[in-house]
Amino acid sequence: MHNNNSYHYGIMNIEKIKIFLRPYYMRWWLLPSMVRKHESAIHDIRNRGYANVVFFASNLSQWRYQGIVDLMDKDDKFRVSIILVPLESFSAEENQRNIRELGSFFDEKQLPFIDSTQWKTADDYDIRKKLQPDIMFYVQPYDHVFGNALDSKYYYDKLLCYLPYGIFTLISKWSTNTWFQNFSWKLFYETEDARALARKMMYNGGRNVIVVGNPNADAFLKPSHEDVWKPQNTLKKRIIWAPHFTIDPSPVLHRGSFLWLWEAMLQFAREYKDCIQFAFKPHPRLKSVLYGFPDWGKERTDAYYAEWDSMANTQLETSGFVDLFMTSDAMIHDCASFTIEYQYCKKPAMFVDAGSVAEKEQLIETSRRARDLHYKGKNVSDVKGFIDRVVLGGDDPKKEERRSFFEQYLLPPNNKTVAQNVYDEIVHSLWK
Repeated sequence: MHNNNSYHYGIMNIEKIKIFLRPYYMRWWLLPSMVRKHESAIHDIRNRGYANVVFFASNLSQWRYQGIVDLMDKDDKFRVSIILVPLESFSAEENQRNIRELGSFFDEKQLPFIDSTQWKTADDYDIRKKLQPDIMFYVQPYDHVFGNALDSKYYYDKLLCYLPYGIFTLISKWSTNTWFQNFSWKLFYETEDARALARKMMYNGGRNVIVVGNPNADAFLKPSHEDVWKPQNTLKKRIIWAPHFTIDPSPVLHRGSFLWLWEAMLQFAREYKDCIQFAFKPHPRLKSVLYGFPDWGKERTDAYYAEWDSMANTQLETSGFVDLFMTSDAMIHDCASFTIEYQYCKKPAMFVDAGSVAEKEQLIETSRRARDLHYKGKNVSDVKGFIDRVVLGGDDPKKEERRSFFEQYLLPPNNKTVAQNVYDEIVHSLWK
């Protein structure tokens, strides 16, 4: 027993030493090596006269690179490839649907793409030979998101880039200081708050962070938007319900509003059928989580989603959300990014949180201000009050605060679009 305990404590001490030494190892050895690799890659691009750029796409609701693709596709200095690749954390059924939607989306835009779900052999995945990528835009800031040879950890010698599909809201190392983020060439973040957080928490001091604006700003700020709501016989208010996927308790992040609102929201849809439309806009990962959640499973989850799609005054939304947001009247949700993004609409919103599990990390300033613009819901009665008083009754004292927040925080820098900011930064870094 004594020997076993000694071995156990020895392992623990070694892990503590590794954790202690990691920042020094990163800053003194790995990061300088990465800078040299980036310089070598840039040298090759300049000698060749153009850059091969790979964009990964996993689902339409998180695709943020279209504006950048459009700009690069018109420029002879870039050779653009788009690869559709499923996320390992999603169910097979969800991934199949996501790839189909992406295929239709790019077909409509007449943009060629590569469907990785059709690959069969290791040679198929060897994009170093097939595409010779110089610049690679990933969909998430982690080393292991695809579960195959396309994961970013195999391409640290390339110029990796990332434009978040969501918005930084929490002061947390787990979402800010990943190996991917430290080793990437460019991280295109939305605000100075996000850059300050990176400078404070990242091993590389945030030297690769460029502020370009909210990744969805270009879409939100368009002069017009498509009305994606189901046609009605009479004019009705439009409310979005957008529950997050983190319903299973975890030490990092947990919001369980879906578990206490799923039945009530359907009841509200029935109760207010003559005056309100409801759109169910779940996080793309919620269905996969519910498939494996106690008392839910595939059959019950599919039936629940189908019910939202079937009623005359309800609809299920599983892809994009900008047009949905901009043509709505209000939203009920517990998604951190949406606290900021819904402010583009200047419409009232309720953040629902039963308070059973608090977020452990502190909100960054922009997110804190946006959260304060929300009405708060901790139970079904609060939600009903929001519907009756604010949405239907028009009692909305936070209206002017939302307008002020929009003008102060939500417009991209440099009087340019986000896509133009990203494009200009890359062109300048490579050729000017």
